[in-house]
Formats: sequence, C-alpha cells, structure tokens
Amino acid sequence: MGRNGNTVIASYTLKGELVKTYPNARVAAKKKHLYERTIDRAVRGDLLTAKSLQWRRYPIDEVPNKIEPIEVKPVNRSNRPIAMIDENNQIIKTYPSIREASKDNNVDPKTIRDNLSNKYSYSGKTKYRELTREEIERFGYQIESHNKLDNTPIDVYTLNGEYVKTYSSISETSNSLNIKIEEIEDSLANNISTPYRYIFKYQKSKAKKTKIYCYTLDHKLVKKYNSVKEAAIELGVTPTAINNCIRGEQKTCSGYRFKRK
Repeated sequence: MGRNGNTVIASYTLKGELVKTYPNARVAAKKKHLYERTIDRAVRGDLLTAKSLQWRRYPIDEVPNKIEPIEVKPVNRSNRPIAMIDENNQIIKTYPSIREASKDNNVDPKTIRDNLSNKYSYSGKTKYRELTREEIERFGYQIESHNKLDNTPIDVYTLNGEYVKTYSSISETSNSLNIKIEEIEDSLANNISTPYRYIFKYQKSKAKKTKIYCYTLDHKLVKKYNSVKEAAIELGVTPTAINNCIRGEQKTCSGYRFKRK
C-alpha cells in the first residue's frame, strides 16, 4: 500500500481493538511523542509495538475495528530487560531481568550489575547492557505503567555534570525540552546523554530513611543500624555483602541475617 492521501495509520490495543487513526506516521509520531521512524517500523512489523500499541497502515475506507491480538511479556520499568552481548556488541540473548540472566548463566547478580554500570568490562566471557525502549518493544516486552515511577521527579544535567533543572515527571521533561520520551527513558536506564546533550536522572527519594536490622540465625534481634555502611563497618564486612543478604541473594552474612525496615 502506498503512502498517500488514500491511506491512514491506525493504532490498536494489544487485544487488537482500534484506538485511533492518523493521516500519516508523522502526525501519529507527534501525538504520541515518538519518532516517525518508530511508527514506520511498527507498521512494517520490525517492532511488535510502539508506546504499547500495535500500528497498521490501511486504505482510508478499509480500517478494521479489530485485528489479531498479541501477547507481550510485561516488564516493570524498575527492572528493565537486559541483553547478553558478544565482543562486537551484538545481542546474543535477552532476559527480562538481571535475576533471570543470573540464573541462566550462573553468574552472581552483583557481577552483572557492576557490568551494567561499566565497573568491569566482562562478566565471565560475556558482557551485558540494558535494552533500549525500542529493543524492549522489538523483543516483545511491554513496559508496564507505574504511577510511582511516572511521577518521579527528573533531574537534568549537562554532559559536564552541572545541574540544570528538576521536572516533576518524564512527560513534563519531554514537553518542556521537546525531547522524545524514549530518549529520556534510555538516558535514565543507561546513564547516557541524549542527542540534545543532556543527561537525565531520577531524583533520589526524600522519603524517611529506613533502618537496618541485624538478626541471629534463629531470628533474634542483635542490633539496629542507621545504614548499611554503619553495620558493615561495625561487623567488618562489605556493604555489598549486607545488601545481597537484604535482597535475598544470599541467606546470611558473617553469621547474621539482615532486613531493611
């Protein structure tokens, strides 16, 4: 079907229900804060979804109200999918989370997290990186919408690390700076700059600080600490070991159990 005034771009839910039609990909992209090429790729089938919607091109008088539904793997934004890559940065395999990659490759989750933050070049013989938003949709994952994260303030920095401004959400950041939402999300996930020369970070929570509780193996409280660092110094262990215990990645640390409350 040609790209002319006789065709329209139609968006559908994952269940295949018609949402809206647009005169062309450019208009659809502008309305959904996406790149035009992202819409085109979704229409061609290179991407399963874009903005959690299916996209099709039809003759203007032949737009169906229902198309074939698709199933996608839901993913929490706070635990984005990752890819295992080779020396040429080609994707070998994708995983819905660090935990799944850890189980499949028998690698400590902490090692993978360090690899993702570029502390080390390799985890064994492979490297890992987080998937971009486009890759998440291409490989059939769906980013669930979570108000808590959507409404988290965003701090904006220059490439030199100088603070610029704080916005109340990703949407406000996108609208104010005229930057695509997926670019901001990729910057947040991978700590990279956008083509607009900014780096974005979620503002750290100002919620009330939690305490670290140290227990014996039979669950008797030993002591309460103000922070992981304080507990680590007193017990002569690393903060990482205590955090791994709190997250359940190891059962005990130096003969104790730990909880954060």
